Amino acid sequence: MSVPFCIRCASFIVLASAMMVGACADETEPRPAMCSDFAPVTNVPDLPLVYSTENLDIHVDESLLLCAGSVDLYEASYRHNVSVLGLEDPYDIRLFYTNEVDGYCPEKASACYLKDGTAIAGPGWVAHELGHSSNCDWRSSSAPALNEGLATSFEPVAQDYMLDPREYITAERFVDVSYGAAAHFVRWLIEDRGVARFRELYMLAPRGGEGVLDAIETVYSQDSDELFDEYMETAPYLWVPHRQCADLEVLEPEGDTWEFNSIFDCSDPGTLGPYERMDNINWDQYAKTAMYQSFLIELESPGMYRFERDEPETWIEIERCIDQVSLTKEEADEQWVDTLLFSGLYGITDIELPAGTYRVDVRREYAEPHPVWVRVSPKPDEG
Repeated sequence: MSVPFCIRCASFIVLASAMMVGACADETEPRPAMCSDFAPVTNVPDLPLVYSTENLDIHVDESLLLCAGSVDLYEASYRHNVSVLGLEDPYDIRLFYTNEVDGYCPEKASACYLKDGTAIAGPGWVAHELGHSSNCDWRSSSAPALNEGLATSFEPVAQDYMLDPREYITAERFVDVSYGAAAHFVRWLIEDRGVARFRELYMLAPRGGEGVLDAIETVYSQDSDELFDEYMETAPYLWVPHRQCADLEVLEPEGDTWEFNSIFDCSDPGTLGPYERMDNINWDQYAKTAMYQSFLIELESPGMYRFERDEPETWIEIERCIDQVSLTKEEADEQWVDTLLFSGLYGITDIELPAGTYRVDVRREYAEPHPVWVRVSPKPDEG
């Protein structure tokens, strides 16, 4: 049986911790194992290869929803991840898109990635597992807190949960790591101290235990308690998601009204699905089978805005685009908007919004190609 490195909600099985480069007689420094050091794992789900992008071979359980636009999104996100990590030539990986992980991932696991970088994940877990695979050219795995923190930081959601790193940083099991808190801390290390030094830490840290503290002190030349105190005192409240509003076109208004008219077709690159732009705690039952399209609108004035749709079953998620990397608590209270507009009476929802640029995600339950219509306009005066 292949041995997974990353596990959601399951125990972690440890592989050999390092490999030697060259013969001992050469006195070459040891380095941790990278994904490329391993032959391709053969115990993988028997699924057809359906999509091949520049860096991903995607084998798909065709009983699950996977629209063409999401395939492009996975490739773009993966390439973005490796760019953040300073890697110029991304490692090619296999993605097995399935919920049937028994026999490949540990018992009760929802997803995992294997020693050769292969990701096995279904709806809701792909971004996380691709986050793990992104650092294959560094090291196939590191201390659980660093490993899970880095992968979680690449999920397409805001990171706003802080916890004293002393609570989880030396964890030896992945189940003992607070994923959201670790993501917030890792993002701070990268943004505040630089990716090069984080890479040193990732490469040096043992797989848990007090040695992680020693690695932190060696890399950052600072007492670990002092570093943790500095993080708790100075880190921002919220990290804006990577690629938050990337690759989206601005929908131009006609007067003061925006009209979105499109065809939802899962085979077209303009349509995505499933809807994965939410954390797994708030994952709703419709997201796994939801197809969606997105656009930007620019509101020049604050006020009450009316969102109308052709069908009450159309759900709309709006998120304010933020130019900053992070926000303080005060800035978040003033600027951050991330709201799911549930079906209102007759498909109409009114909401008060500050001026700004907004990402609008329009989603529907999967169906054969069909037209979808949404209108956004200032709320009419009731007088």
